[in-house]
Amino acid sequence: MEQARTKLENYKKIYEIFEYATELNELMYVIEAQVSSNNPSYPMSVYRKSASTTVHAMMHDIEKVLQAYYGLIDDCEGYPEWQEKIVLDLGGTVSYLALTIDDTSRDALVEQSEVFMRFDAEKQKYFK
Repeated sequence: MEQARTKLENYKKIYEIFEYATELNELMYVIEAQVSSNNPSYPMSVYRKSASTTVHAMMHDIEKVLQAYYGLIDDCEGYPEWQEKIVLDLGGTVSYLALTIDDTSRDALVEQSEVFMRFDAEKQKYFK
């Protein structure tokens, strides 16, 4: 019974990590859509602007998502397979989120945000 209980607890942890990663992925897609709506390099957003979805206004949300992503990676420090799985599953979305930010704003974020600086230092692993 104890072995079964331990196994079920492990499955519960795995499922909770999966749910958390799924929610984080969905949040990143929403932020991507909001940020990209103000990026003039996208043809459909050239003539529209929204003050609520500028990078400056969204910076807090972007940082929170990146902190959650790196927090998940750091929590799995002793489990390199899990870290690799997280990078494979969420890394593409994180990198796409960074790509939707225009270059000027991206440079400012690297200077202002420690978590964005970490992403910038590690970004090569997302663009293989």
